[in-house]
Amino acid sequence: MKKKLWSVMLAAALLSGGAAMAEEYVPPEIPGAWQEISVEDMDTLFFDASRCTYDPATDTAEVWMRTDTKHLKETYVTVYTIDFAAGKIHVAPAGWLYKNQKVRQLKNAVILMDIKPNTYGEKLAKAVAAYVDRDAKLAAYRAAQNKA
Repeated sequence: MKKKLWSVMLAAALLSGGAAMAEEYVPPEIPGAWQEISVEDMDTLFFDASRCTYDPATDTAEVWMRTDTKHLKETYVTVYTIDFAAGKIHVAPAGWLYKNQKVRQLKNAVILMDIKPNTYGEKLAKAVAAYVDRDAKLAAYRAAQNKA
């Protein structure tokens, strides 16, 4: 009888554990106006429209980016400065990892990236440029500089 009870309890534990592993990843609530820019097999990328700024004098944008990674069940948030003229993205020295209902600060391994075709960096740069209306603002800035 004890053997049967243990078998039933073990089966129940295995079934409930398997169900928990199959649960869909629900990202944490992070304040901001998150705009989705890319959905890949493993990652969904967003930028925070409420904290996105553009300076035509330097042709740079500062933006908070968020990556939700379903298979790892984690979310990473960090700040980028996009230098459109140089074709580079400067990454903040640290970001925040949200996992298992906890948050911790991590150092970023890469501090400077080239904006290359078909990369997350290119997707981010294009989305931010469109959002801040970079072309129009840069043209207006240059026109004003030429008049001065």
